[in-house]
Amino acid sequence: MEEDLTIDRDVLQQAVDRWGQDLQELIAIEEMAELTKALIKRQRKQLHERTETEVIEEIADVYVMLEQLRLVYDSGYINVMIMDKIARLKSRLNTSTKEGK
Repeated sequence: MEEDLTIDRDVLQQAVDRWGQDLQELIAIEEMAELTKALIKRQRKQLHERTETEVIEEIADVYVMLEQLRLVYDSGYINVMIMDKIARLKSRLNTSTKEGK
């Protein structure tokens, strides 16, 4: 069950203001690559406590960077796109359930 999370958007905006959109986008790319690497390590069966911790840490890093990007880009439109993608996923789930997949 997801708990409510309070995001200090002022701090995130300060980071964007200080270091700029271009650098924050590069850092977001780097953090996503680190998450990819951690997930690949986990899939390679290097399943130990540190690997799981790395995945969790990288998810948190990516989340923080995505929240910064939401401040740069149109978060209202992002929300629309998220809802559209969730609706599409729900439709696929319903279709696959009906087809017995």
